[in-house]
Amino acid sequence: MKKGTIMKVVAVVAIVVAGFMIYMNKNKTSPGITVKAWDNIYEGNHIDFFYDDSDNNKLKLLNKNYKISEKFSNSDNDVQAALRTADWIRSSLDVDSITKYTGTNGYDLLNEAQSDKKASGYEIAIIERDILKCIGIISRTGQLRIKPKKGSDISSYNVVEFYSKDEKKWILLDVINRRVFKNNGKYLSAIEFLETKKTEIETYNNKNYKEINRISDFKYSYSVNLDNTVKNKNSNSMLTYCSKNDLPILNDNVSYYQPQIFTKNKELFDTVPYYKSEDKDKKAYIVIMFSNLVEKDKTEYPSIIVGAFKDSRMLKQYYIKVGDGKMTEVSKYQSVTLKKGVNTIELSEDGVNIASSIKIEYN
Repeated sequence: MKKGTIMKVVAVVAIVVAGFMIYMNKNKTSPGITVKAWDNIYEGNHIDFFYDDSDNNKLKLLNKNYKISEKFSNSDNDVQAALRTADWIRSSLDVDSITKYTGTNGYDLLNEAQSDKKASGYEIAIIERDILKCIGIISRTGQLRIKPKKGSDISSYNVVEFYSKDEKKWILLDVINRRVFKNNGKYLSAIEFLETKKTEIETYNNKNYKEINRISDFKYSYSVNLDNTVKNKNSNSMLTYCSKNDLPILNDNVSYYQPQIFTKNKELFDTVPYYKSEDKDKKAYIVIMFSNLVEKDKTEYPSIIVGAFKDSRMLKQYYIKVGDGKMTEVSKYQSVTLKKGVNTIELSEDGVNIASSIKIEYN
């Protein structure tokens, strides 16, 4: 696919909203909202990731001001470089429980963090990603998730994956605990970590550190950002791997919703950087966001923003049907207010044949 012809995923996710994070579980944890059916699992092979940061000024400033190349370019291999950079970050910054800085790249975040020498796991992951880029290692940020528990505020663990030219694969890096993982002597990617039994996972690092957070508990699902460029202008969606047959859950325990495309295709996470698939999706998929709650008759109802995704782009024209209503042609997005009971949303490309559908119950 030619780059100029792609209407990137950012089209549907450019709307910044407070809302609900989707997790994979069939147990109800968000009061009043339950997914009843999700015929919307991505089955194609056409997912584009974005890594290109050529000639980026923020990376140049990060490299120059913090002497990144000088410190880490002499590492024996890329695994050692990743561990050394993680050790440097963690020796400089403690882990904060909240994300509070305004920066969106490693350079700005490091500068802001100098005041109290703390940063959240999310911010530390971005810093690590950009430091690795400074020494020529392609990397991306992601989230391992724990099975949602009622009353628990902890649901995800921020990590980094880097592409090892030495090992010719993606390798999971736990920046918080300064380590990578192995099984039978082979380094694990995030998906491999997810699917390997806890008892069979070996940890590897340069030194022995006391574990701060139990990453081994976060083995329910994994999401990786599609756009891992410093400017982050292509997309803010995530590709989520779900290994179980559970339904997605709509969880309101987070302050920011990042739209996700769910898949059971592990190979999508293994593609080498800059790989662009020439395959075409057989159908379109629903992508949703939750807007702010709207008031009707003094009752609050969640309002969903619906978009359509196919061939790694958002469709400009498509049709949706809500409940027993008529097929309605949509230009880019459609707002749908959930009503009491089961809400069915169906997506069609031609106004006749149903491509994907979801059912959400609101009580």
